[in-house]
Amino acid sequence: DIALDDIFLTAGACGSTSNINPGTCGASGSVVDVGANCTFTTSTCNYQMEAVTGSVPWRGLVQDSSAQNQDLPTEDAGGNRYGYVYYQNIHGHEGDSARLRTPFFKSTSMTKLRFYSYFNGLDVGSLQVFTEDRNGARNRVWHHSGQQDPGWLLDCLPLDTESEVFVEFVATRSS
Repeated sequence: DIALDDIFLTAGACGSTSNINPGTCGASGSVVDVGANCTFTTSTCNYQMEAVTGSVPWRGLVQDSSAQNQDLPTEDAGGNRYGYVYYQNIHGHEGDSARLRTPFFKSTSMTKLRFYSYFNGLDVGSLQVFTEDRNGARNRVWHHSGQQDPGWLLDCLPLDTESEVFVEFVATRSS
């Protein structure tokens, strides 16, 4: 199972591209586009969630859970009972996938993407992060697969693009 929380776009540089101290990514810098930021505490914002292959999309754990096993976190990254999105496909097939898309936003060479990820379970699979512009130019900016360290992991990615883009998170089920 894979979960995401606290997705933010801010200006500035990342100290590292993976699993960094929360104080060095997103704590400083101005917000790039409020509409693309989401804590998932009260809603799934205006993110698009859909299945790519198979029939299971991302789901939001906002007020109640339809989670079907114990591989998801019991709290969001901020310690609240609800407030994250997850991809859980326990009855699916290897290779099934789903995407979670932000709305379009104006990115600059100083835009950084900050988010928390959570990986747990036997069929955890992989998570890829892409940017895509209005012309369809797509760029993979991050990838993790398999079981990761326990708990929520903070990642910070420099987007390094000067265009209007959206960010897409693609979760894929393993065997």
